[in-house]
Parts: sequence; C-alpha cells; structure tokens
Amino acid sequence: MAPASSTFPSRQAFAGACRMVCLGLALSLAAGWSGAVHAAGDPVAMRVSARVAVSLGMRVISMPVSAQVSAADIARGHMDLQAPLAVAVRTNLATPYRVVVYPALPTVAAVHVVSEDTATLGPDGHAELQRQRAVRPMDEETITMSLRIRLAPGTVPGTMTWPVRVALLPS
Repeated sequence: MAPASSTFPSRQAFAGACRMVCLGLALSLAAGWSGAVHAAGDPVAMRVSARVAVSLGMRVISMPVSAQVSAADIARGHMDLQAPLAVAVRTNLATPYRVVVYPALPTVAAVHVVSEDTATLGPDGHAELQRQRAVRPMDEETITMSLRIRLAPGTVPGTMTWPVRVALLPS
C-alpha cells in the first residue's frame, strides 16, 4: 500500500481563518462607528458581506502500488483489482463534486468503477463518480471504489505499476 499523505488544511487553520474573518468584521464595525448616539428604538442599518473560499481536498487512504496481470486477465480483456481504492474527501462545496479515475498507462484502455454511487464511463476511458457532500462542511468523507481495468491490445502478463490516476473536481 502506498503511504497516506494529507492535503487538507488543518482544522486549526480553518478555525484560525474563521477567527480572522470575525476580527476583520469587528474592526470594520468599530471603524465605521460614527460616535453618534441613537435613542432607544431608533433603527440602525448595517450591511455585512463575506466571501467564503472554495475548499476541495482529497487524501488517499489506500491504494496498491502495483497490479498483477495474468494470461487469464488478458484473455478476458479486463482485470479486477483485488484491493479497493479508498480516498477521503473534504469540501465546503454545497454543489456536487466529481471523483475522476483516469487510465495512467498505455496498457489500460478504460477504467470502470464499482462503488455505492453510479459511475459513468467517459469517452477517453476515464470513470467519473458524481457525489453530493454527505457530511457537514469540512468534515472528511470516505469513498471506497473497486476498479475493473479494461486492458488495451498488446498487454502482456506481468506486474504493472498502479494503472490509474485519481482527480477531484467541482461539478
């Protein structure tokens, strides 16, 4: 298994960014204070706007480093990878996002994904899962996928390096 690495901003960094937004809002309000005294019941209007940066990150939980291609796989035209691919996604998107699995080797004609979600097969052989965030913003969500690799003509039996690449994209 390949080592897991994190590309997520830490919860402390996210909390620190929130504190900075609140501090900026407080300073803006203080700087805008005119010092005028309003009688109780007088209406006071205030407009506040904030822009939240999109955060979309993925971390590999488990991914084999290689796959074994047998003569039987070549005869069938495909191989099912024994170990699943598992990734953790963290996002604040309210809209769906896509997990895209691309062929990474010339011996791979296409990638089919088996998951609890419906996967579509793209024209260039990539598989695409569309997901709606199922957890609170910035909480980690795990996606586990079993992969079927359609082998390209000319593939020979043996060990191939990990045959796919994974990307995370907003919809």
